[in-house]
Amino acid sequence: DPEVGWRCLTADVVGCDFYDVLIGPQGEVYVVIGDVSGSGPLAALFMAMTSCLMGILVQEGLPPGRMLELANKILHPHLSRRRMLITAQIARYHSASNTLALASAGHMWPYIMKKSGPVEVPLTGLPLGSMPTLDYPEIHTRVAPGQRLLLYTDGLVECSEPGGEMFGFERFTAALAEASLASAADLVESLLARFH
Repeated sequence: DPEVGWRCLTADVVGCDFYDVLIGPQGEVYVVIGDVSGSGPLAALFMAMTSCLMGILVQEGLPPGRMLELANKILHPHLSRRRMLITAQIARYHSASNTLALASAGHMWPYIMKKSGPVEVPLTGLPLGSMPTLDYPEIHTRVAPGQRLLLYTDGLVECSEPGGEMFGFERFTAALAEASLASAADLVESLLARFH
């Protein structure tokens, strides 16, 4: 069985980052992550709508790219009217074949954590709400034993230290290089330890 670790830290204002781990009809494991532009009640409403929509689409057993395509088609009229966007990323893992499918709607590139170090996975795709119809290409890869997939939102690199300095990508990638791969939970904890 795949191992999943996650952490969501509270923000000072109503946050609009979201994630979910869902099981498809054939036992596939889907991980959905995203970020609604802006903050406050309206953005939080779109966050809840998107999260529910993804849960519905997962039950159809759709590939990640198709899920994003349909989500964009449904959400675009509502987002464009309010000049809002949503970045999102979906990973689908088949444990029987150890294969991973990834698609992104303008979200931050994920990393595959290997024993040799972190490898960024470049994904293309515009945020949900950018245009009425969009295609979302997928990347497919086989997962080797001990490898981890890391999905995250910009809150991780944009958080500030007590002195007010932003953590930034340089320190983030350095933290990744030193992160523990013992388990998914250990990876999360070793990254967050760098923020204290």
